[in-house]
Amino acid sequence: MCCLEPLPQLNPSFYVKALLELHRQVCPVEQYPNLMILRLSNESLFETILPRIMSDYREYTKTISDQADEYYTYANDYYSCNLIPISHSIELRDARHVTYSIRTIFFYPKWMYKEFHMDPNGTIATAFRSGYEVVYDLDNTMEIFHWNNHSSQTITIDPHNIVVPNEMHDLYGFEIELYLSDIVRKAMPFETYFLEHVANKINGTAYVTELFTGRMSVVPLFGRHIQGSIGIVAGMGTTFWAVTVPRAKPKSIVSVLVDPLDMYTWITYFISVLIMAAVFESGIYDYYYNNVTQINLHYVHDTFVDRVVKVSDLTLLWCVYGCGTLLCVVCFVMEIVIHSESKGL
Repeated sequence: MCCLEPLPQLNPSFYVKALLELHRQVCPVEQYPNLMILRLSNESLFETILPRIMSDYREYTKTISDQADEYYTYANDYYSCNLIPISHSIELRDARHVTYSIRTIFFYPKWMYKEFHMDPNGTIATAFRSGYEVVYDLDNTMEIFHWNNHSSQTITIDPHNIVVPNEMHDLYGFEIELYLSDIVRKAMPFETYFLEHVANKINGTAYVTELFTGRMSVVPLFGRHIQGSIGIVAGMGTTFWAVTVPRAKPKSIVSVLVDPLDMYTWITYFISVLIMAAVFESGIYDYYYNNVTQINLHYVHDTFVDRVVKVSDLTLLWCVYGCGTLLCVVCFVMEIVIHSESKGL
C-alpha cells in the first residue's frame, strides 16, 4: 500500500485576510455602508471564518439572511455591498436585471466551479458576471475572478497581492452615448467637445444621439427636468451622476492679462518693484559714483545718464537682481509645498 500524503492544516486567517482586503477595495465604507451577507452555503469553512468577518466589519451596517429569494432585493441596492457564500446550485431570480455597478463578492468551493459555469446563461453564471468570484480550496489556496464588461474578458486577481483595477480607466471602445437634441447641439457645442475629450482619455467612443433610449450615458441638464422628456427628474441612485461644468463668461482685457499669473507671482513681482524703487530713491547710485576712487585727481563728476554704464558699475543692480531671483525661487518652493499639503488634506 502506498502512503497517502497528509492533508495540509487549514489556515482560516488566509481566507479571512483575502476576503477583507478584497471587500475593502471593492466596497469602501464611505460609498457602500451596508453589508449584506446572503448565506447560501453549508460549508464548514465559511462557518469558521464568519465570526471573524463580522467582528472586523464594525463600520458597516450588517444584515444576514439565508433566503435566496432576497437576492435581487439586496443585490440591486445601490448602497449595499453583498457577500454571498454559495455551495450548491440554486436559482438566483432576476439576476439579469441587477445593475452592473452593484458590488457583490461570491465565495464558493473550487469543486463547484464547473457546475456553476456549465450553463453560461444560467442565473448563477449571470450573477457571477456582475461581481467577483472568490474560488477557494481546502489546501489554503484561492483564486479571484472578475468579468470585465467592457473588454468581455475574465481577469484574475492575485489573492496574495490584491489590487482591484479601476475599469473606468479603459473602456475598450465602449460607446458613451450622449443625448442631445439638434437645437441644443447647434446652440451649445461644448457638450459634444467635452464628451469627445473624456472618451479619448478613457479609450471610449463618443456617440451623440437625438433619440431618448435606455442606452444613453450622458444627458445635459438645463433645469430640473431632462430635456425632451416628460415626468423624469434627476434623482439619487444608479442612474444619475452630476458633473458641474462652469461656463466661460466675457472678461475684460485686464482680467485676461492678470488671470495667468497666480497670487505668489504677483507678490514676488511687487516685492521686486519695491526693492528696486527703494534702491533708486535712497540715492545709492549717487553715493556710489560720488565716492568712487579715481586715479585722476581732477575728477569731474558726470551724471549717471550721460556716461557709459559698464558691468562693474552695476554691482549693486546685480545684487538686487540676485536677491529678486532668490526670492522668486523661495516663493516657488513655498507654493509647491503649500499646494502639496492642501492637496493631501
